[in-house]
Amino acid sequence: MGLYISKIKNKSISCMLHSAEPRLSINHLLHWIPIFESSGFPFSILVRDENNFSKLSKKFPTLQIAYAKTPVDVEAVVTAQPELKAVFYPSNMAKNIHLLRFNHLKHVFIGTKNSDQLSKFNKSYRAYDAFWASSPYGLDRFKEELKDPRHLDLRMVGKPQIYSFAERTKEFVGCYHLAIYSDNSGIFSMLPRLLESTSLYISGYFPKISSEDINKLMDFVTEQNYKDRIKIHKEKTGIEEALNYADTWLLDQKHLNIYSLIYDIPLIVYKEKSDCRVNPYIDDEAFYSFEKYEELEAIVQTLEKEDPKREIRGKEREYLLGIEATKSNLFFKRLDEIVRS
Repeated sequence: MGLYISKIKNKSISCMLHSAEPRLSINHLLHWIPIFESSGFPFSILVRDENNFSKLSKKFPTLQIAYAKTPVDVEAVVTAQPELKAVFYPSNMAKNIHLLRFNHLKHVFIGTKNSDQLSKFNKSYRAYDAFWASSPYGLDRFKEELKDPRHLDLRMVGKPQIYSFAERTKEFVGCYHLAIYSDNSGIFSMLPRLLESTSLYISGYFPKISSEDINKLMDFVTEQNYKDRIKIHKEKTGIEEALNYADTWLLDQKHLNIYSLIYDIPLIVYKEKSDCRVNPYIDDEAFYSFEKYEELEAIVQTLEKEDPKREIRGKEREYLLGIEATKSNLFFKRLDEIVRS
């Protein structure tokens, strides 16, 4: 028997997170644990790998976490929670079937951070009772790939992990603060010209640029009296903080993804190849792109006056991230429905 249920002591637990991922794969759980904690409902976690059990127990000593090796062990965990009503699955693994056979429970697939874009939906998903997608895009993909969802209860619930960003209401007041996140040396080399030709304040994070080159840049801006208009961050957290108050975000193609839309500010993207789509998920019309410095300068000058792509960016943001559902706390409302049913 590979079973540890010593932490399942609360008999009133109504929902459980389940992970059958192999050892040391807990990121999908880390994506959801804070959300379930904030719900206020007592919950438990069941993992099928002993190493994951050990790692989670150390990280969350107060949570009720169980490890079950066999189907018999899984049954023991379920029995230890007589008030359990629903199981939530971040990943679609073969061992999920050991729980799915309990018909008195509601089985809900919730996915993880990138499930809406990356999951390969197939007939095995019909084993669940419900499928919760974060965005309209996630629901569309699911319906298109599965073709016939049959009994499945399909819901859009938003992405509670981005609630604080979704609620951000920064009015567009002119492109005066530019945040840059890039590994590209070409973008870095444009900074002196950008400071000379504009009045921008720049916050930058360039993890692949050498300290020597950064020091040369800072020597130059000091000589030209631009030092108070630029800050180069050494850690990613620095630029993430700057993005909370920046007016525009410049990034290279590598770092552009749907979460780049969270901040609801204009995106300027360095396009490395002119003959290909910049990102497979985001409409090219939702952001500004450039290949040469002159194009970047022209974009900045436009954004100092207006943001022509604001409306289409907003639609893309809603479609890919489920912003309105997130603001409406739909995930917690659906959870409440299950717990109180």
